[in-house]
Amino acid sequence: MAEKKKEKKETPEDKKQGELKKEKEKKEKTTDATKDKKKAKEEKEKVEEKKEKAKKVEKKVEEKEKEIKKEKEEVKEEKKVEEKEKKKEEVVEKKVEEEKPEELEKVEEEKEKEKKEEKKEKEEEKEKVEEKKVEEEKVEAAPPSPTPKKKKINKMSLAEIETKLEEIKKTQGGFYSKYSQHLIRRKNYLDALK
Repeated sequence: MAEKKKEKKETPEDKKQGELKKEKEKKEKTTDATKDKKKAKEEKEKVEEKKEKAKKVEKKVEEKEKEIKKEKEEVKEEKKVEEKEKKKEEVVEKKVEEEKPEELEKVEEEKEKEKKEEKKEKEEEKEKVEEKKVEEEKVEAAPPSPTPKKKKINKMSLAEIETKLEEIKKTQGGFYSKYSQHLIRRKNYLDALK
């Protein structure tokens, strides 16, 4: 009975402390459980990351192997081409050795003759072109109109101004230049004087 009395005499402070201890224990238990869950998740993530890294490495290895295979194939093809070229050269050399030196000299002489004839033909064509140019320059050198080219606008007559305006319209396609504008002003001025 003495024990019961002691228990009954517990103060409210003791009860609060007991409750606080219980809450701390619960929190510790829950935190331990959450920590365990987090660790398990982290471990799973690490494993997944390792798997992904392993896959990436495998892909890189496969790509490198493919590149190496391509390079080997290219080298093989180059060797085949070189061998074919060597065989062709050997065949040509054999043919040249088999041919007589006199025949080779004849072929070379014929080639030289052909080159000389081609040079002559080119020179004749150049001369013809030059003659045509000279003839064209002579035709162009003749003045197309009886009036001098650089006659001042204020010294021109009305008829000369009109002919110049017609020439400008044909050659320039309109009266947009300063020269044509001056001619038009002079024409208007001379018309106003009449």
